[in-house]
Amino acid sequence: MSIIQAMFAGSSALTNFGEAMTVIGNNLANANTTAFKASSSSFEDVLIQTVGSQGNGASTQVGTGVGLADVRQDMSQGSFSASANVTDLSIDGKGFFMVKDVTLDSKSAVDESGRPMDTFFTRAGGFTKDKKGDLVTSGGMVLQGWELDEDGNQSAGGLTNLNLAKFVNVDPTATSHVKVGANLDASTQAKDISTKYNPEDPSTYDFSTSVRVFDTKGTGHNVEIHFRKLPMAIPSTTTGGDATKKIRFDIGDPTGKAFVEGQEVKVPVSFTSLKDNTEILGEYAYKVTKADVGKKTISTELKVSDIKAKADGKAPALLDGVRYKLKAEAPTGGTMTVSNVTGDDGVSEIKGVDNDNTWEWHTVVQSSELDLKQRGANSTTLTALDLDKTNVKAAPDGASYSSGRLVFDNQGKLVQEGSPPIKFQFLGAETQEILFDFGDAIGKQGDATNDFSKKTLELTYSDTTLASDIDNTGADGCLQVTSGFATLRLEQDGFPSGYLDKLAVNQKGEVIGNFTNGQSKKLYQVALVDFDDETSLEQVGSNLFAETVASGLPRVGEPTSGRLGEILSYSLEQSNVDMSAEFVRMITTQRGFQANSRIVTVTDGMLEELLALKR
Repeated sequence: MSIIQAMFAGSSALTNFGEAMTVIGNNLANANTTAFKASSSSFEDVLIQTVGSQGNGASTQVGTGVGLADVRQDMSQGSFSASANVTDLSIDGKGFFMVKDVTLDSKSAVDESGRPMDTFFTRAGGFTKDKKGDLVTSGGMVLQGWELDEDGNQSAGGLTNLNLAKFVNVDPTATSHVKVGANLDASTQAKDISTKYNPEDPSTYDFSTSVRVFDTKGTGHNVEIHFRKLPMAIPSTTTGGDATKKIRFDIGDPTGKAFVEGQEVKVPVSFTSLKDNTEILGEYAYKVTKADVGKKTISTELKVSDIKAKADGKAPALLDGVRYKLKAEAPTGGTMTVSNVTGDDGVSEIKGVDNDNTWEWHTVVQSSELDLKQRGANSTTLTALDLDKTNVKAAPDGASYSSGRLVFDNQGKLVQEGSPPIKFQFLGAETQEILFDFGDAIGKQGDATNDFSKKTLELTYSDTTLASDIDNTGADGCLQVTSGFATLRLEQDGFPSGYLDKLAVNQKGEVIGNFTNGQSKKLYQVALVDFDDETSLEQVGSNLFAETVASGLPRVGEPTSGRLGEILSYSLEQSNVDMSAEFVRMITTQRGFQANSRIVTVTDGMLEELLALKR
C-alpha cells in the first residue's frame, strides 16, 4: 500500500542522511589532522515503481526512497604550516610520499590481485628518525627514495629505505688541489736574481701566506706559500712553429771505460773443444776391376755436403758492457722518434773438425741492426736510453760458407786429391776481422773485433703535442695592485673525518647531510608517486592510502619532474577541510533528516486514522 511505502521512503532517507552526517562529522573531527583530505557524500533515488500508464504512453512512476550514491574524497592541496623539524616535508603540487611496512615480507605481502600489501602512500610528511636510523611516519612506515652517489646521481638498485645510520660519519680525504687568491704589491722592488731563496730567511721572499691541508688520515698540516718578485722575462709561446733542440750523444762503458769511434774492442770467446782424431761421418765406395794391374791412383770427387762433422763448438761471444747511450731533450709541443740506426753485432760462430793432419774452419759473421727506442713518450721529460749490444746468432741468413779436406800420411805426403779448396764468403755483412788460433785441438781462445765506424743516429721531431699528467699552475687568482700584499682567498679540497651534524632537504627532495668537518654530501632523493585517479585511492587509516584498481598503478618519479610537485622542508600540509562549507552541509543534512522524520510521523498518523475507520 502507498502509505506504507511512504513510511519506508522516509526511513531510507533517515538512514542515508545519518550516513551523510557521519561524513560531515569525520571531516570536522579531522579539521586539524595533517594532510587530511575531506570527503563529501552524494545521494541517488532508488527502486522506482511504475504504478500505471498515461494515455500518451508515458508511465506513471513512484519513488520508494533514497540511497547513498558516493562518498568521494577531495584531493585538493591544503595550506602549509611552518615546522621546526627539517624532516617535516610537504608536497607543493601533485604527488604522494611512498612508505613501506618493513615488518612484512615484501615477496609474500601481496593480495589476491597482486597488489603489494606492504606499500602505502601519504601526503603527511611528518617524518622522524627511529632507533635504526630510518625516516619513518608516526606509524613506523619507512620513507622510500633513491640513494645518491658521490656525484649526486642515483645509485643502482632502485628504491630503498631512507636510512641515515650508514652516513653517521664521513672518511677523511687528502688534499690534492689548493687555490690561492692574493694581491701582490706591484710597487715591490724585484730582488736580485742571484739571491738564493731560503724559506727560513724572510728577506729572500716578499710575501707569505699559509693554508691548512690534510693527509689521508685526516691529519691537518699548515703549508706556507712564499712569493718573491724577480726580474725574469716570461717567454712567449709560438704555436705551429719549428722546434729545434740540441742532441747530445754520450758513449759510455758500464764497466768503467769509454771507447770512441774506431776503437777496437776485443772480447774473449771460449769454445767447447772436440777431441783429436774425430772421425768424419760418411763413407765412400771405390770400385777396382780385375783387369787393373800395377800401381793405380784412386781418386774421387769430394763434395762439401758429403762430409759432415758435428762439433759442440757453439760459443756465444758476448760483447759485455758495450753500450750506446742516447740523451735527447725534446722541445715542448713535439714528440721524438729515432730511426735508421745501424750498427754491427760482434757475432762469431766457429765450427770445425780436428783430424789427423786435417783442418776445417767455418766462420759466420752477422750484420745486425740496433734499435733505439724513446722511453717516457707523451711526457714532458725525455730520459737517457741505455742500449746494450747483444750478439752471436746461429747460422743467420745472408751468410754462407764452403769447406774442404786435405789428407796427408804420416810422412807428410798428400794421399787424397781432388778436394775443393777452403773458401770463406760473407754476404751482406759489415767489415770484420777474423783471428784464428791453430793448436792441437779446436777450442782455443779467439778474439772478436767489432768495427764501430759509420754509426748513424737520426732523430726526427713530429708536429704532435706532448701530453703531461701534471696540471698547469697559474696565477689567475692573483692581482697586482699597489695597495700592499693581501690574501684574498684560500681553498683546498682535503678534509678530516667528520660526523653527521645536520640535514637539509631541497625542492628536488635531495636529502643533504652536513658534517662536522664542514663537508656536505647528497645522501638520498625522496621519491614521489602519482596516479591516474587519486580520488579512487583507498583510505587505510593513519593518513595512509592504498592503490586500487580504479586508481591505477603508481607512477614513481623525482620531485619537480612531470606532473609531480616540489618538496618543502620545515613544512607540513594541513587538512583541506572547509569548516564553513561543512556547517552548511550539516544544516542542510539536519533539515533533510527532520523533514523525513516528519514523513514517518505523519505516515504513522495516517495509519492511525486508517485503523480508526474500523471503530
